[in-house]
Amino acid sequence: MKIQDSLTDESVLKELSGRIKQIRIDRGITQTELAGQANVSLSTVVRLEAGSSVQMDSFIRIMRALRLLEKFNVLIPEQELHPVELLRSRMKKKKRVSSKRQENAAADTAWKWGDEK
Repeated sequence: MKIQDSLTDESVLKELSGRIKQIRIDRGITQTELAGQANVSLSTVVRLEAGSSVQMDSFIRIMRALRLLEKFNVLIPEQELHPVELLRSRMKKKKRVSSKRQENAAADTAWKWGDEK
């Protein structure tokens, strides 16, 4: 089944849990082994595969153990800067640093050659 907006939350959970379970089975990993590799309890793996809610950190551990963590890059890609925002950010960067000037420095001292006595 294709996951889409028209599905209920429960349907999405069932579909995801079924996919995760099938990946585990295809790789020849038991629920107990997965729980050990992910450092979660066996009941957490059972709940996840049954389509029940689990804590996010447990879900991430299980995905890491199944070597699926990098798939999140496709699921939730990094936000790239819009071209105009990128241009603005480049314009804001300083290219050089000027020395601090005293407002009346020129008025206070007249220019001299340096050999006056």
